[in-house]
Amino acid sequence: MDKSWMKTSRTTQSYADGVKSFLLFAVTNLESNEIPCPCVNCLNHYTFKADDVEFHLFSKGFDQTYRRWDKHGEIDEPAGEELHTESFFDSGVPLDAAETIKMVRATEENFDEDHEKFQERLMDAEKPLYEGCHTFTKLSALVHLLNLKTKHGGSDKLFNELLVLLKQMLPEGNEIVKNTYEAKKILKSMGAGYTKIHVCINDCILYRKENKDLTVCPTCGESRLKRLFQVKTTAEDLRWHATSSKTPGVLRHPSDSPAWKAIDDKYPEIADDPRSLRLGISTDGVDVNRGNRNHSMWPVLSVIYNLPPWLCMKRKFIMLSLLISGAPGNDIDVFLEPLIDHLELLFEAGVETYDAYAQEQFTLRAVVLWTINDYPALGTLCGCPYSGFRGCVVCREETKCIRLPFSAKQCYAGQRRYLPYTHAFRKQTEAFNGKQELEVAADPMTGEQIYNEVQQIRNKWRKGLRCTDSEILETSTGRGGKIDKRKRKNKEKPPYWKKFNIWFRRLRYWRHNSVQHCIDFMHIKKNVAESLVGTLLNLPRKTKDGLNARKDLNFLGLRPELQPKQNKNNIVLPAASYTLQKDEKEKFCDTLYNLKVPQGYCSNFSSLVSLKDKKLVGLKSHDYHMLMQRFLPIAIRSVMPEPTRYAIIRLYFFFKSICSKEINVEELDKLQADLCVTLCLLEKYFPPSFFDVMLHLTVHLTREHSSADGSPGSAGRSVEVSPELLSKAHLFVLLNTPEIEHYIEEHMKFLEKEHPGSRLNNLTKKQSTTFGKWLRNKVEKEMAESSETISETVRWISHGPHISVRKYEVYDINGYSFRTKFRDGRVYQNSGVGVEVNDMHISNEVLTYGRKPYYGVLKEIWLLDYHIKTIPLFMCDWVENTQGVKKDSLGYTLVNLKRLGHKEDPFIFASQAQQLFYVKDQLDKKLHIVFMTPPRNYRDYYEDDANEEFSTVVFPHNDNVLPSVDARHNVYHRANCTGMILRKTTD
Repeated sequence: MDKSWMKTSRTTQSYADGVKSFLLFAVTNLESNEIPCPCVNCLNHYTFKADDVEFHLFSKGFDQTYRRWDKHGEIDEPAGEELHTESFFDSGVPLDAAETIKMVRATEENFDEDHEKFQERLMDAEKPLYEGCHTFTKLSALVHLLNLKTKHGGSDKLFNELLVLLKQMLPEGNEIVKNTYEAKKILKSMGAGYTKIHVCINDCILYRKENKDLTVCPTCGESRLKRLFQVKTTAEDLRWHATSSKTPGVLRHPSDSPAWKAIDDKYPEIADDPRSLRLGISTDGVDVNRGNRNHSMWPVLSVIYNLPPWLCMKRKFIMLSLLISGAPGNDIDVFLEPLIDHLELLFEAGVETYDAYAQEQFTLRAVVLWTINDYPALGTLCGCPYSGFRGCVVCREETKCIRLPFSAKQCYAGQRRYLPYTHAFRKQTEAFNGKQELEVAADPMTGEQIYNEVQQIRNKWRKGLRCTDSEILETSTGRGGKIDKRKRKNKEKPPYWKKFNIWFRRLRYWRHNSVQHCIDFMHIKKNVAESLVGTLLNLPRKTKDGLNARKDLNFLGLRPELQPKQNKNNIVLPAASYTLQKDEKEKFCDTLYNLKVPQGYCSNFSSLVSLKDKKLVGLKSHDYHMLMQRFLPIAIRSVMPEPTRYAIIRLYFFFKSICSKEINVEELDKLQADLCVTLCLLEKYFPPSFFDVMLHLTVHLTREHSSADGSPGSAGRSVEVSPELLSKAHLFVLLNTPEIEHYIEEHMKFLEKEHPGSRLNNLTKKQSTTFGKWLRNKVEKEMAESSETISETVRWISHGPHISVRKYEVYDINGYSFRTKFRDGRVYQNSGVGVEVNDMHISNEVLTYGRKPYYGVLKEIWLLDYHIKTIPLFMCDWVENTQGVKKDSLGYTLVNLKRLGHKEDPFIFASQAQQLFYVKDQLDKKLHIVFMTPPRNYRDYYEDDANEEFSTVVFPHNDNVLPSVDARHNVYHRANCTGMILRKTTD
């Protein structure tokens, strides 16, 4: 029997005749109208009527491995080997037909029961591009051409002309499509289209859900004209973040960040499955109409952070989630609703998805860790000012800003408040703004604090709506303790927040994110570099120096040497330290012009440098990135005075360090401290007009990288404590710093020599009172001899902390949220503290060490400032360990919180603390039972060598602590008690 028709195209007459002969053969041999279906999907596992089998064979194709039709009555082997030996080209089916057919079948669900359209696409997937073509089918050729158009940004007009040319170049009767419209129509039928959602012309609502059938906006009465385009997100199930090896204290991926860990701790259902997606959202205006300053669309992009670092930012893994037509402005929340709906569904309920790796169905969930945008877009998304006197989204109301009247811009100088309180720059006046700096930087607001502020804002959406029109619900207590809500319009001072943004409104986890909206680092670097280069080369419209800038100096009463001078009919601007002479500009430009780097390393800088005009032209963001990352120090190597040059190079070092592929967390504090000094140095040399909001924002960049073990959960205040108490805290830090250990031994030998014959206990007490002063003198003496042998840690810790201590009432660390005893309320107890330390014992002049638990109550939270770093300490009231702690017969630990001890050593490191809570004992009202609070990140906390004392509430070996039970004791009544008395009722 001839079976060669099985390899031919399903559109040929030979295939149709072959199917007809096969069905006749099968029905005759099986003597039944129901036969096994040999299509590529059924594979003879399912039985259908002959008409249905015929439909399957035409729609899905004949299984070409089914050569012996034994399921349909064939007994003998095929007569010939035509099927094995015939050439694939002789079948008339192009080489890529199989892959194209597979692609079409994968989109079958998009045809919505339109079987005729689906059959048409299958025919296109098999039909040769022209008669005798063995390379492309009609559909595969179309896909390849559209891919080239998209890859190289070809216009529709170009693609139309190309299709016409190809139609003429190919043999007559070819199947190439006629134009772009027809090509897109074919792909759209396969699901590669978009969903159209109409939006009110004034951005009030989207015509969807309950508003889908409306013809007039219920808010403003306008008709539906504008449209919004939405593309469904594609979920990727990757486990790299959970399976890859991690280096503690090193940031190289978002999974190392505190934002990732905070979500894991707060929502175990997300953390338990490594396939749960962590997303980042980014949006900005794009000008697709060349030369038009009004952005014509805002794409909203989603990035999957489950992927490894080398794939996160690949083009194919960045999803276009929304495409907003026009500039939405503050009304962007209206347009984000479809995306937020999907994100809310992915977090709350999840979506059933098939995992091809594990070969199982699972519920896919997703969370958004943060948004990343340039600065104006960030303000638009979160609904706060991004310019003006409150232009810093981190400092907010505490933004330090002045208006420069002649430059007509804001100045964001004043970075000295980020320095340690004892820094010399704080007391200098002439070099800065003429005043000493006594203020300290404000702490950034947490997500919970922001949520509490914005939740009372009632949003209004409409173009041209001013922020002063936003209605704020003001809550006050009325009579009878009831809550009285009233509306007011703030006309005196506009509220800081413009809206209750959709992220806080709809995503219940958003307030728990460590950083909700991230500042685009490249945007900041590009603007800072542009201002710096423009000022150094004195480029028109880019320099921050000039006549107006010098007039501002005169207005502020600063730097009289740089103020404009009148010379007859001319105005002279004296040269500043950053002013480059002609030969220095030539050196700067010539260095960049003659750069030779490996191919693909960066742009050709020779095309970006104008030697004639001594300026840089046409630099893009990446060019400025390379300038600030690599080339700036060599370009200014021999120009301008050394102090100014070094200040600029310090800024370069910061950008280079913060852009590393791996960042050591321990270095972030030092990096931040160095940056603050650098900004102050720039403030010394550059005019106030140089300090725009972009330069100020650099001081907040390390905040977005930081993953420190603990962080304050409340506002702090700087106070001066007693010298005696500060000395105890400092001594505790010294005795527990590894780099100081050999000094401790040396000091003890010194005391033994000074006080021969003294008892060890007396020497220990003497050391606790004299070690701090001795160490400071010792280190200063060693530094005078050779400063290279002294580490920065030893140098600054030996010097002692600042006399002002920053105190907090809430501190989050180790998976706990600690509160001071004063902050504990009537319902919750967060002040219980437990710690296990190596205890020192002196008996008969013999020194021994042993592990011992201590129990206490958190009294105060201190942050000691040692210049290079800050150290959080807990000051506690500790229970006296000998008489104040005991165990009962059930193995519970009982403590007497009134019996205090260890008053000379009240401090521990915050990182040592484990949270406990105390329950009053019913048997003895003076005692409390100790219970441990499990940390939120408990899965990572317990290890094989976990601290047994704090690892469980009731000890695991209960047989050893439970009292024995006498099985013979059968008395079931209490003779010494009065029974219940029931009141007699009358009928």
